[in-house]
Amino acid sequence: MAAPKLESDALIVALTESHLNHNIKDAEVTIAGYTSFRTDRTNTIKGGIITYIKDEFVPYTKVILSASISNTEAQVLHIKR
Repeated sequence: MAAPKLESDALIVALTESHLNHNIKDAEVTIAGYTSFRTDRTNTIKGGIITYIKDEFVPYTKVILSASISNTEAQVLHIKR
């Protein structure tokens, strides 16, 4: 099955309450033309963050913070081009 394609030219797509966990593979949540950065909630089935960065900007992207503590997730990405 082909990855879905966005009908937008967005540089960044960020989603909260992703409800992803270690049992869900990156390939299952792929969007064509984007690379995903995940912060899954580790202690419950809810929560989580997934951020998609357009592939052309991934070489300029650095993960500054990706953490799940208690019932809070944080994700900081630095994109410099």
